[in-house]
Amino acid sequence: MVERVAVNPEVVAWAADAASAADIHLDRFAKLEDWIDGLLDPTFGQLQDFASTTHVPLGYFFLDHVPEEHLPVTDFRRREVRGSAPSSALLDTIATCSERQDWFSAYLARLGADPSPLVGSVTISTAPETAAGAISDAVGYAAGAPSATQQDALRHMVEAVESSGIMVMVNSLVGNNTHRRLDSDEFQGFTLVDSLAPLVFVNGSDTKNAQAFTLFHEVAHVALGIPGVSSSAGSPDHDHDLAEVERWCNAVAGRVLVPAAMIPARVDLSNPEPTLEALGRRFHVSTLVVLRRLHDEGRLTWDRFREIYLAEEARLRAIAVRRLDEDKSSGGNPYYVWPYRVGRRFARAVIADAREGGTLYRDAYRLLSTRTTRAFDGFAAHLEAH
Repeated sequence: MVERVAVNPEVVAWAADAASAADIHLDRFAKLEDWIDGLLDPTFGQLQDFASTTHVPLGYFFLDHVPEEHLPVTDFRRREVRGSAPSSALLDTIATCSERQDWFSAYLARLGADPSPLVGSVTISTAPETAAGAISDAVGYAAGAPSATQQDALRHMVEAVESSGIMVMVNSLVGNNTHRRLDSDEFQGFTLVDSLAPLVFVNGSDTKNAQAFTLFHEVAHVALGIPGVSSSAGSPDHDHDLAEVERWCNAVAGRVLVPAAMIPARVDLSNPEPTLEALGRRFHVSTLVVLRRLHDEGRLTWDRFREIYLAEEARLRAIAVRRLDEDKSSGGNPYYVWPYRVGRRFARAVIADAREGGTLYRDAYRLLSTRTTRAFDGFAAHLEAH
């Protein structure tokens, strides 16, 4: 006789709905509808498989009610996104980054490192221009520096921010799991604040231009000393959906990437597309960021800004510029994107400490999202060579 385990059908339905929203296919669970309807319970083996597939803790299926999951940091996303429960992909990514931050902060404390001078160095009453100048100086970033490609430009930005003592992680996946992709419509980045090891995470599922803006938006959160999860405001009509903190961080990021002094004295927007494209390429930002900066500097009335912005937003959506992430440009070398997924400075510290006996290899593997000695050694060799 087949032994089955009694589960809460409501939790099974909740897990199935969340998996479907994340494009996780459940076709192989032939009796899933019966489990949801309470007509049949799964076997323990089937339940283990289902829990693993849907990324839901096994114990949840025995709860009396559907669990309420909350973000561990402030939710600064736009209003319509804040109204939905966070995905397991987002929650797991925050948990992984938090564990890495805790490890790195303790590691730096052992070395006697000084606190980061950027954390909490400004307040929301600081003028965005002043904060942008302080951030640019702290990270050594020069706006508009020539780069062969947008990916090269983003790489230089990440390396500049890391050199200032901020942990930076850019990933389109949960860890290294190619079956669990992050959704840039759910969030674009988040910040975890720590005096020794502040951390910013950038959703690599977005365009390179959008990632650049998110990077410095999150650095602005570090400067404020305020952690949280962020998303784009979308069109100008959605600006009111954002908290004051988010609007301030957007203003700072825009000024870091497109300083007022570098905007040409004359900008012809009679035919917006070529002008915006040229300025976007110069500053390595999206044309929408260029438009916002022109409006910030009084070059456009609100009505004209909104008109051009909505048309440009539709144009960008039509040409499908999204979903071009590092995984598709790595040339088949898995070690190419790995340093950006976990952070180059952090990875080097974990590898060095494991080799010196300070960290168990099994813990080092988990921190670097790997499972094998071969992958660990290959990643270490890649870092040493680059």
